Amino acid sequence: MIGSRFSPETRRALRIDISATLLFTVFAGLTGPFLGLILRRELGATPLQLAVMSSAGGACLLLSLLWARASHGRPPLPYLVWPGFVARGVFLLVPFVSSSWSFVGLVVARDFFGAAVAPAQAAVVERVYPRAQRARALGLVRMAGAALGIGLALPAGHLFDRIGYRWIFFAAALLGMAASLRLRRLAVPVIEARDCQSGRWPLSSKSAS
Repeated sequence: MIGSRFSPETRRALRIDISATLLFTVFAGLTGPFLGLILRRELGATPLQLAVMSSAGGACLLLSLLWARASHGRPPLPYLVWPGFVARGVFLLVPFVSSSWSFVGLVVARDFFGAAVAPAQAAVVERVYPRAQRARALGLVRMAGAALGIGLALPAGHLFDRIGYRWIFFAAALLGMAASLRLRRLAVPVIEARDCQSGRWPLSSKSAS
Protein backbone atom coordinates (compact mmCIF):
# COMPACT_ATOMS: atom_id res chain seq x y z
CA MET A 1 0.00 0.00 0.00
CA ILE A 2 1.33 3.42 -0.96
CA GLY A 3 2.16 5.63 2.02
CA SER A 4 -0.28 8.25 3.29
CA ARG A 5 2.44 10.92 3.25
CA PHE A 6 1.69 11.49 -0.42
CA SER A 7 -1.15 13.64 -1.67
CA PRO A 8 -4.11 11.82 -3.27
CA GLU A 9 -2.98 12.96 -6.73
CA THR A 10 0.53 11.63 -6.14
CA ARG A 11 -0.79 8.31 -4.83
CA ARG A 12 -2.90 7.89 -7.96
CA ALA A 13 0.08 8.68 -10.17
CA LEU A 14 2.22 6.23 -8.21
CA ARG A 15 -0.27 3.41 -8.64
CA ILE A 16 -0.20 3.94 -12.39
CA ASP A 17 3.56 4.46 -12.55
CA ILE A 18 4.41 1.42 -10.43
CA SER A 19 2.09 -0.89 -12.36
CA ALA A 20 3.57 0.32 -15.66
CA THR A 21 7.07 -0.13 -14.26
CA LEU A 22 6.33 -3.71 -13.22
CA LEU A 23 5.03 -4.54 -16.69
CA PHE A 24 8.06 -2.92 -18.28
CA THR A 25 10.40 -4.79 -15.92
CA VAL A 26 9.01 -8.13 -17.11
CA PHE A 27 9.43 -7.00 -20.71
CA ALA A 28 13.01 -5.86 -20.13
CA GLY A 29 13.90 -8.92 -18.06
CA LEU A 30 12.70 -11.31 -20.76
CA THR A 31 14.44 -9.55 -23.63
CA GLY A 32 17.47 -7.39 -22.82
CA PRO A 33 19.72 -9.94 -21.06
CA PHE A 34 19.22 -12.52 -23.82
CA LEU A 35 19.76 -10.49 -26.99
CA GLY A 36 23.42 -11.41 -27.42
CA LEU A 37 22.77 -15.05 -26.53
CA ILE A 38 20.05 -15.37 -29.15
CA LEU A 39 22.09 -13.64 -31.81
CA ARG A 40 25.11 -15.84 -31.21
CA ARG A 41 23.60 -19.21 -30.30
CA GLU A 42 20.37 -19.25 -32.29
CA LEU A 43 21.18 -17.07 -35.29
CA GLY A 44 24.95 -17.55 -35.65
CA ALA A 45 25.77 -13.84 -35.52
CA THR A 46 29.24 -12.59 -36.40
CA PRO A 47 31.28 -10.36 -34.06
CA LEU A 48 30.41 -7.42 -36.33
CA GLN A 49 26.70 -8.03 -35.90
CA LEU A 50 27.09 -8.28 -32.13
CA ALA A 51 29.06 -5.04 -32.15
CA VAL A 52 26.39 -3.25 -34.18
CA MET A 53 23.69 -4.42 -31.80
CA SER A 54 25.69 -3.41 -28.73
CA SER A 55 26.45 0.05 -30.05
CA ALA A 56 22.92 0.74 -31.27
CA GLY A 57 21.68 1.83 -27.86
CA GLY A 58 24.38 4.45 -27.36
CA ALA A 59 24.15 5.66 -30.95
CA CYS A 60 20.39 6.12 -30.73
CA LEU A 61 20.69 7.98 -27.45
CA LEU A 62 22.50 10.68 -29.41
CA LEU A 63 19.12 11.32 -31.01
CA SER A 64 17.55 12.21 -27.66
CA LEU A 65 18.24 15.90 -28.27
CA LEU A 66 16.41 15.73 -31.59
CA TRP A 67 13.46 14.01 -29.93
CA ALA A 68 13.47 16.66 -27.20
CA ARG A 69 13.39 19.43 -29.79
CA ALA A 70 10.56 17.72 -31.66
CA SER A 71 8.46 17.58 -28.49
CA HIS A 72 9.33 21.06 -27.24
CA GLY A 73 6.22 23.08 -26.43
CA ARG A 74 3.96 20.07 -26.87
CA PRO A 75 2.30 17.78 -24.32
CA PRO A 76 5.01 15.28 -23.30
CA LEU A 77 2.79 12.30 -22.50
CA PRO A 78 2.25 11.19 -26.13
CA TYR A 79 6.03 11.25 -26.62
CA LEU A 80 6.38 8.99 -23.60
CA VAL A 81 3.60 6.58 -24.54
CA TRP A 82 3.73 6.06 -28.29
CA PRO A 83 7.46 5.84 -29.07
CA GLY A 84 7.76 3.40 -26.16
CA PHE A 85 4.78 1.46 -27.48
CA VAL A 86 6.43 1.12 -30.90
CA ALA A 87 9.87 0.37 -29.41
CA ARG A 88 8.50 -2.58 -27.48
CA GLY A 89 6.09 -3.63 -30.20
CA VAL A 90 8.87 -4.30 -32.71
CA PHE A 91 9.58 -7.52 -30.83
CA LEU A 92 6.21 -8.82 -31.99
CA LEU A 93 8.09 -9.47 -35.23
CA VAL A 94 10.67 -11.78 -33.62
CA PRO A 95 8.73 -14.96 -34.58
CA PHE A 96 9.25 -13.95 -38.22
CA VAL A 97 12.99 -13.26 -37.95
CA SER A 98 14.99 -15.40 -40.36
CA SER A 99 18.51 -14.00 -40.06
CA SER A 100 20.85 -12.34 -37.61
CA TRP A 101 20.73 -9.02 -39.51
CA SER A 102 16.96 -8.88 -39.30
CA PHE A 103 17.19 -9.45 -35.54
CA VAL A 104 19.79 -6.70 -35.25
CA GLY A 105 17.45 -4.45 -37.24
CA LEU A 106 14.69 -5.00 -34.67
CA VAL A 107 17.03 -4.10 -31.84
CA VAL A 108 18.11 -0.93 -33.64
CA ALA A 109 14.45 0.00 -34.21
CA ARG A 110 13.74 -0.56 -30.52
CA ASP A 111 16.61 1.71 -29.53
CA PHE A 112 15.68 4.38 -32.09
CA PHE A 113 12.13 4.81 -30.81
CA GLY A 114 13.18 4.21 -27.22
CA ALA A 115 15.46 7.25 -27.41
CA ALA A 116 12.36 9.47 -27.44
CA VAL A 117 11.21 8.17 -24.07
CA ALA A 118 13.89 9.67 -21.79
CA PRO A 119 13.28 13.39 -22.49
CA ALA A 120 9.52 12.91 -22.45
CA GLN A 121 9.71 10.95 -19.20
CA ALA A 122 11.69 13.72 -17.53
CA ALA A 123 9.04 16.27 -18.52
CA VAL A 124 6.17 14.06 -17.35
CA VAL A 125 7.84 13.35 -13.99
CA GLU A 126 8.43 17.04 -13.41
CA ARG A 127 4.78 17.84 -14.04
CA VAL A 128 3.17 14.89 -12.26
CA TYR A 129 5.16 14.73 -9.02
CA PRO A 130 5.44 17.82 -6.79
CA ARG A 131 9.03 18.72 -6.06
CA ALA A 132 8.72 18.00 -2.33
CA GLN A 133 7.50 14.44 -3.00
CA ARG A 134 9.35 13.69 -6.22
CA ALA A 135 12.45 11.97 -4.84
CA ARG A 136 10.48 9.71 -2.53
CA ALA A 137 7.96 8.85 -5.23
CA LEU A 138 10.62 7.99 -7.81
CA GLY A 139 12.46 5.94 -5.20
CA LEU A 140 9.35 3.81 -4.65
CA VAL A 141 8.87 3.29 -8.38
CA ARG A 142 12.46 2.25 -8.92
CA MET A 143 12.52 0.04 -5.84
CA ALA A 144 9.45 -1.83 -7.09
CA GLY A 145 11.03 -2.36 -10.50
CA ALA A 146 14.36 -3.45 -9.04
CA ALA A 147 12.73 -5.96 -6.67
CA LEU A 148 10.80 -7.59 -9.49
CA GLY A 149 13.85 -7.56 -11.76
CA ILE A 150 15.93 -9.41 -9.18
CA GLY A 151 13.22 -12.00 -8.64
CA LEU A 152 12.70 -12.46 -12.36
CA ALA A 153 16.32 -13.06 -13.36
CA LEU A 154 16.63 -16.78 -12.58
CA PRO A 155 13.12 -17.81 -13.70
CA ALA A 156 13.68 -15.99 -16.99
CA GLY A 157 16.85 -17.97 -17.62
CA HIS A 158 15.06 -21.26 -16.97
CA LEU A 159 12.20 -20.16 -19.22
CA PHE A 160 14.54 -19.80 -22.19
CA ASP A 161 15.72 -23.37 -21.66
CA ARG A 162 12.15 -24.65 -21.97
CA ILE A 163 10.37 -22.38 -24.45
CA GLY A 164 11.46 -21.03 -27.81
CA TYR A 165 12.78 -17.48 -27.64
CA ARG A 166 10.52 -16.31 -30.46
CA TRP A 167 7.33 -16.69 -28.43
CA ILE A 168 8.93 -15.39 -25.24
CA PHE A 169 9.82 -12.20 -27.08
CA PHE A 170 6.32 -12.01 -28.55
CA ALA A 171 4.71 -12.28 -25.11
CA ALA A 172 7.21 -9.84 -23.60
CA ALA A 173 6.40 -7.32 -26.33
CA LEU A 174 2.72 -7.44 -25.40
CA LEU A 175 3.58 -6.73 -21.76
CA GLY A 176 5.87 -3.87 -22.76
CA MET A 177 3.17 -2.35 -24.94
CA ALA A 178 0.68 -2.70 -22.09
CA ALA A 179 3.12 -0.79 -19.87
CA SER A 180 3.14 2.10 -22.34
CA LEU A 181 -0.64 2.15 -22.61
CA ARG A 182 -0.96 2.11 -18.84
CA LEU A 183 0.88 5.43 -18.69
CA ARG A 184 -1.89 7.05 -20.71
CA ARG A 185 -3.91 7.17 -17.49
CA LEU A 186 -1.50 9.64 -15.91
CA ALA A 187 -3.06 13.07 -15.36
CA VAL A 188 -0.35 15.36 -16.72
CA PRO A 189 -0.98 19.09 -16.13
CA VAL A 190 -1.10 21.24 -19.22
CA ILE A 191 1.18 24.28 -19.37
CA GLU A 192 -0.43 27.53 -20.37
CA ALA A 193 1.54 29.71 -22.78
CA ARG A 194 2.46 32.25 -20.09
CA ASP A 195 3.65 29.47 -17.78
CA CYS A 196 5.73 27.90 -20.56
CA GLN A 197 7.51 31.22 -21.09
CA SER A 198 8.19 31.66 -17.38
CA GLY A 199 9.32 28.06 -16.93
CA ARG A 200 6.67 27.26 -14.27
CA TRP A 201 4.78 23.99 -14.13
CA PRO A 202 1.28 24.82 -12.89
CA LEU A 203 -0.94 22.22 -11.27
CA SER A 204 -3.98 22.24 -13.51
CA SER A 205 -7.06 20.08 -13.68
CA LYS A 206 -6.49 19.73 -17.42
CA SER A 207 -4.34 16.89 -18.69
CA ALA A 208 -2.90 15.75 -21.99
CA SER A 209 -2.70 12.21 -23.29
